[in-house]
Amino acid sequence: MSDVTSPDQEGYGTLTDEAFERSRRRIGIPERPLTPHNHEVTVDGTRHFAYGYGDANPLWFDPEYAATTRWGGIIAPPNFSLHNG
Repeated sequence: MSDVTSPDQEGYGTLTDEAFERSRRRIGIPERPLTPHNHEVTVDGTRHFAYGYGDANPLWFDPEYAATTRWGGIIAPPNFSLHNG
């Protein structure tokens, strides 16, 4: 049996004694550094981001539609996070 469960495995996302024990074994093991996914705002980036959570607002990816709005062009969704470092 694998140490890691994935969505295609039976019991994925179920809290079990085995799942807690697997988590306890990771105590003290450093995690890989979290790096930001987005370093710059792009049309593709905002489109993929919005589609990822089911938001099909054309303001995030359609230049013709976005040009008719008060912003005059594509903008990122308000929950789009950008790394400024």
